[in-house]
This record gives sequence, structure tokens and C-alpha cells, in this order.
Amino acid sequence: MSTAHDTLSHHEQLFLELLTAALHRRPPQAETFVGLASGTWERIHRLMIAHAVSAFVGDRVLLLPKEALPDRTLRLTIFSEIELTRRGNKYLSKALGRLPDLYRTHDLPFVLLKGLGLALFYPDPSLRTGGDLDTLFYRPGDYERANALLTAKGYYLHDDSEVRYGHTAFSYERTIVENHARAVFFDYKRYNDFFDHLVQEAAEQGAFVPISYEGNTFLTLPHELNIVYTFIHMFFHWLHWGVGFRQYSDWILLMTRLREEVDAREIERIARALDILYPMQLFAQAAELYLEVSPEVFPFPRLQARDPYSDQIIRDVLHSGNFGFSQRPDRARSRLLTDLRKLLFKARRSHRLHAIAPTHASRIIWGSIIGHLMLRLRKL
Repeated sequence: MSTAHDTLSHHEQLFLELLTAALHRRPPQAETFVGLASGTWERIHRLMIAHAVSAFVGDRVLLLPKEALPDRTLRLTIFSEIELTRRGNKYLSKALGRLPDLYRTHDLPFVLLKGLGLALFYPDPSLRTGGDLDTLFYRPGDYERANALLTAKGYYLHDDSEVRYGHTAFSYERTIVENHARAVFFDYKRYNDFFDHLVQEAAEQGAFVPISYEGNTFLTLPHELNIVYTFIHMFFHWLHWGVGFRQYSDWILLMTRLREEVDAREIERIARALDILYPMQLFAQAAELYLEVSPEVFPFPRLQARDPYSDQIIRDVLHSGNFGFSQRPDRARSRLLTDLRKLLFKARRSHRLHAIAPTHASRIIWGSIIGHLMLRLRKL
């Protein structure tokens, strides 16, 4: 165990042990949990909730021997969280199964991004905490046509979260579906254009990958592109607000399952072109050091020496929670003060992360200001 690992609190170390056990589908080290105080278990459980891994990690907790288990109340809570997660995934699966019928008769094919498509790479897909469904309309004009169709059918589209990126959402079958005109939203046009070209190339070559879930088949990005895309999604949440272990686990498990099937040189080429290889290497090294992930899992060049920024990343992820909600600034009484708090938070974050991702961290502030102004103008 690394020296930096020792700087983590006791309950943080125990949480990482449980998460590691879940990632590797092994029982936790029981002796470290024997005689644990209820207060420590409560702090571990709060981390499980904050990182949206209560079912994924909770499944490992319930495997502990009797003398190492938490008290009955917490065991019942964890059991309920597992059952609710399984039920939520059934709703997502049902909605996903019916979604193509909404678009098929209007010739609107889509690619499934993130979420349920990544759950298939988990040892038990039903234990991944679900969110919404994300669809990418990859043909020119289809995103606008899909939105027009939904409006005509009476669906209410809300687009005030990421208005400048071609992103709308609507309620469907007890879940939220997010439509995307493009997969990524860098603050540099050249990076967006580069990734858009890769998606279009995959479409023209028929390279999208079919996946099956609960009897339904859908298309996803080619494996190399999916690995980079999954990191990009995690990376930008991490840059702007922070990111939790659900998305980190998504990325790790995706590579764990696909490591024998991907072109490592193509992944490196894409990552270098988007200027994200070094952050990818840091997240990989952090996973090796703190989550016992084998170096062979990562299909791109590894860092040759221990980098202290990998320790910073794991601490930041621990304190961030899912989508950074554990550390986002509180809302103020006025919208102006709330916006100011957010801006100051992002300014500090931009400064702190600049050494890791100078190209992208330098645009956190300006990208946020431009997006905020466009949102306000849209509402006028």
C-alpha cells in the first residue's frame, strides 16, 4: 500500500477496499471490517451513496462473514438499495426496448451512449446505478428531425442544461432520454470536429458495435472510440465539477472486458489528437495504485514513473462524489450570488488542475461563461 494511501482516512481506505472487491468480483478482506464501529460504517455508506455505487459496493458488503457485517439496520438499508437499483434498471431496460419504435418509422437511427450500454461490462449489470438514456443521432439533420418528431407527438423537450451543445431531454417511460447532436463537447472546435469525423467514419464503414440487453439489440460506438469517449465524459465532469467512482468504474470495467479486442495504437492516436493522453495515464496509474487494477487493462502507454498527480486524482474523486455533487458550492439566495460562487469554484479548479490538463483546464472559465450567457439569451 502506498504512502499516499495512508493519508486517506480510515473509512476512505475501507470504502476503496470494498470498491476494489466489487471491481474484481472478489470478497472483501473480512478481517479489516471485524469490530468496526457503527459510525465508521455510516461514513462508508455515505461514500457509497455519494458515489452512486451503493448497490455495486453493497453487494460486496453483504458477502462479509457475520462477525464483519454492519448492524442489521444498515444491512437492511443496503439490501433495499440493491433491490431498488435492480428495479430501476428494469425500468431503464423497458424504456430502451421501446425507444426504437418511437424513431424507426421515421428512419431515425441512433447510437446508444454511456449508461445502460456500459452496464453490460459490469460483472452484474443490474448492480450499476442507472441514470438516463443517451442517444446520439449521427446523421446530419437527424437530431433536429428527432426533436421535431417528439414535439409533434406531444413530448416536452427541455434543453436548458447544455443548450450550446445540441442536447435536449424528455421524459419517456418513467425515465429521462437525452438526445445528442454530437457525442463530445470540447471548448475547442478542432477537437469537436476531430471526434465528429471519427463518428461519421464509423457510420460510413458500418463500424458501430451491436450490443444486446434484455432481448433488445442496439448500436454503440466502436470499442476504441467508446473507451476514449467514456474517458472524455468522465474527464470533463472531473474538470468542471469533479467526478465520482461510478463513472471511474465504468471506464475501468469497459477496458477490463475489451482489452484483448482493441487496437491500442488507435486509442493512443485518438487520445494524443485530443490532448488527453496524460490525464488518461494519470487516471490509469491511480487505478493501479488504489484499486488494484492490472496495468495490462489499459490499452495505451503507461507512465514510466510514479506521478504524484495520480494521488491528487484519487483524493479529488473521493471528495467529489457523483458528478462532483459532494463539493459543489451551495445555492445562494440570489441567482447572481449563486452564479458567482460557481464561477469562483471553477476558477480555483482551473488553477489547481492546470498542470494536469493545461489545454482544457484553461478553458473551464471561458467555456462556462459563454455557455451561461447563451443560456440566458435563449431564455429571453
